[in-house]
Amino acid sequence: MDVRDAIEWAIRSTAHEFRHRARLSTTLAKVPRVDADETRLGQVLVNLLINAAHAIIPGNVEGNQVSITTRMDEAGRVVIAVSDTGSGIPPDALSRIFEPFFTTKPVGVGTGLGLSICHGIVASMGGALSVESSSQKGTTFKLELPPGATQQPSVLPPPQPASVERRGRFLVIDDEEMVLSAVARILNHHEIVCLAHAREALDRLKSDDRFEIVFCDLMMPSMTGIEFYEELLATRPDIASRVVFLTGGAMTSKAAEFLRIVPNDRVQKPFGVNDLRTMVQHILATNEASSCA
Repeated sequence: MDVRDAIEWAIRSTAHEFRHRARLSTTLAKVPRVDADETRLGQVLVNLLINAAHAIIPGNVEGNQVSITTRMDEAGRVVIAVSDTGSGIPPDALSRIFEPFFTTKPVGVGTGLGLSICHGIVASMGGALSVESSSQKGTTFKLELPPGATQQPSVLPPPQPASVERRGRFLVIDDEEMVLSAVARILNHHEIVCLAHAREALDRLKSDDRFEIVFCDLMMPSMTGIEFYEELLATRPDIASRVVFLTGGAMTSKAAEFLRIVPNDRVQKPFGVNDLRTMVQHILATNEASSCA
């Protein structure tokens, strides 16, 4: 993909955030294409742009600026930088900025999950996300991605007929036995492994990671789906990208914020038979096309 497509989408999605805070400037040098998912990269950039906007106090648009640039570094990597002229990040917070649930925002504003998730998404693309900041001088987040293996747009194979049903292997994590049974029954043409505890699932994934989809309940006792996802981001970001969240019922503000920023798919309980089967086929078809590209 061309990173400029993700950048332009992120700018359109966040333009309203800068209206009373800062001027937004772009310097997009021509850079190689990268092997990345445009939606997931766009989600990272949206989070970085929103954070940059929120670092600037409204009321002095002409005196403040948020900039986004692209360039190549000495190692041939594609570099995307998002800079702001905001208040900066305190030195004691800078070393913890990518930790799950750590936030410099006031209590009740955000969950601290955004940058942790961004860090994991970039890592899953083979890249790196870093930050430099000076008090009262602003902050720069630098996203580095390796160039793609081929610099020509991929030609995907023609889609198979709709009647062809792909089969996969899925892990389902939910503390409710009825939900586990329902998913296993609906997806009975696939290989299903059901577990009631997220910690048990993490242990299983250490020795057995051959799952195209990991269905995970969001609200569970002992270890929540959020905590499960965060641990995967730190240890196996490739598996974290395969998680589909099972949601429904009462939800905390932290969980709602998490779902707002995380790029993964989700299934609302109670889920329809056809909806779940259609989602599974779509994911399997997408994975197949990506592996053939």
